Amino acid sequence: MIPGFQIRLRQRLLARFKRLRPHRSVGQLLAVAFEGETRLNWVKLRILTATVLDAALKSDALKDATELSIRIDLTWGKLSLILDAISSAPPLRHVCFVEGQSREDDEESFIFWKALLNRQELLKRIKFTFTGAYSKALNSRL
Repeated sequence: MIPGFQIRLRQRLLARFKRLRPHRSVGQLLAVAFEGETRLNWVKLRILTATVLDAALKSDALKDATELSIRIDLTWGKLSLILDAISSAPPLRHVCFVEGQSREDDEESFIFWKALLNRQELLKRIKFTFTGAYSKALNSRL
C-alpha cells in the first residue's frame, strides 16, 4: 500500500462522509481506511446507513475489530437492518450506541432498545453500551 494512504483515506472519509451516497462501496472504503484496527470509532459518521455498515463489517479488512462506536439517530433507517449488520460481524464484542443531541423525544431510543431485546443471540455475544440519552429514556420507561 502507498505510505500514508490509509491515514489520508480515513481523514477524508471522516471529513466528507455526509457528502457520500450510501452505497456498499463506501463501506468497503471504510474497511480499507480502518483495516487492522481493533476499535472502530465511527461516531463522526453521522449518516451511516445499514447498507454501508453491513459492507464494512463483512470485510476481511476489519477481522480484528472487536469494538464499535456509532452514532445512531433517525438518519439510519430500519433498526432491524442495523442490528443485522452488527450481527454479521462475529469478532465484535462491544458496541457503543451514541445518540445525537437533536433528539426530540425518547420514543426512538425505546423502540431501538426493544428491538435489541428481541436479539438474544446478540446480547449473549456482545456487550452493549448506551449513552446517557439512551439510559434516561430507558429508565423512565422500564
